[in-house]
Amino acid sequence: VSGDKALHMRGYIENPHVDLPPNALGKLDVGGCVGKNGYLSVVRDDGENRPFVGTTPLVSGEIGEDFAAYFAYSEQLPTAVAVGVKIGETGECLGAGGVFLQPLPGASEESVAKAEQAIQRFGSISSLLQEMSAEALAEKYFGNVKYYTLRPEYKCNCSRNYIEGILAAMGEEELRSIVREE
Repeated sequence: VSGDKALHMRGYIENPHVDLPPNALGKLDVGGCVGKNGYLSVVRDDGENRPFVGTTPLVSGEIGEDFAAYFAYSEQLPTAVAVGVKIGETGECLGAGGVFLQPLPGASEESVAKAEQAIQRFGSISSLLQEMSAEALAEKYFGNVKYYTLRPEYKCNCSRNYIEGILAAMGEEELRSIVREE
C-alpha cells in the first residue's frame, strides 16, 4: 500500500481470493492469513527529501496490533489503533473503519489519560461504525473536541510519462523478453 498526505491511496492484494474464515472470536482471521513471521515496514517522507524507514517484526498479523507495536518500537510514540471490518453472514461489509490516536506535542497528561480511558471503553470498532457515523463516535467517546475526518480515495500518481520512463529504463532487450515470456 502506498499513500500520501492528501490520502491518495493505492495498493494491491497479492491473493485477492483468499478465504478468511472466522477465528475463535467470530471475526475475520486476518492474523491467520497474514501470519506472524514477517515484518511491517513503513517508509515516510516528511517533505524534506530524507525518507524515514521503520521496520518492526509482526506481533500478531492483526493490522491494528501490528501498527500499534510499530509506533511503540520504531517511532517510540504512544499510539492507539483500533481498526476493524464487520462482515455479514452473506459476505457483505456491514461496518469498517478505524481510529488512530496519538498525542500532539505538548499534550497534557490529563488529556492523554482521558483518551486512553475512552479507547478502553471501545467495543468492536466495526460494530460501532455499523451503528453510528465517525462523527457520532468521536462525540460519544471523546466529547466536544476538535477532530478531523479524512476520507481516503484510490488514486494512482502514475502518468503516461512516468510509465514511459520506467519502460525506457528497462531497455529493449528486457522488454522483448517480458513480451516473449508473458
